[in-house]
Amino acid sequence: MLIYAPGKEDHREKSLKELVNLIIGKNPGRIFISLESGSEAVRNKLTEEFKNIPVNVVECDFAGKVPDKGQSTDLQVKRKVLELGLDTIAKYVENINESVESLNSEITMSLFRAFFIFYSNAMPEDYEILYEDRRMCILGKLVHEKIEQGDLLIVSPWDAYWFKDEFEKIKY
Repeated sequence: MLIYAPGKEDHREKSLKELVNLIIGKNPGRIFISLESGSEAVRNKLTEEFKNIPVNVVECDFAGKVPDKGQSTDLQVKRKVLELGLDTIAKYVENINESVESLNSEITMSLFRAFFIFYSNAMPEDYEILYEDRRMCILGKLVHEKIEQGDLLIVSPWDAYWFKDEFEKIKY
């Protein structure tokens, strides 16, 4: 599995070129893309570059919105703190990673894994609505597509650890 994060606006073209170069080295059978935003732009670039490799966007249309009507101030504060935590980790990872390849490190995955373990324990219902349901839906679609070892999955840094862990459980 490959993680792709577009990074800062001024580095996007460079990171897309790096992504293309990494894919050339991996020679996948198929490419699946599941990013929260920008999937179509990445698909278009990869389809243009790899005419003989099927490139598919895998999405699940989830609103990803937890109800905030009638919620206590304490609950709203918890949500805001968790949102800030994810933003902080994402910005940290974006700033320390010099290349798409470095995003694939176990350190990056461990940061997000630890954060989401904390998140799922602090706010299990929110975690399920915002992350787990979408990830399970995408995994179901990938299993339905019979994703194989030689295929490539491009996901965001905060989703990569989860898919890696799930694929290890089902021996992909």
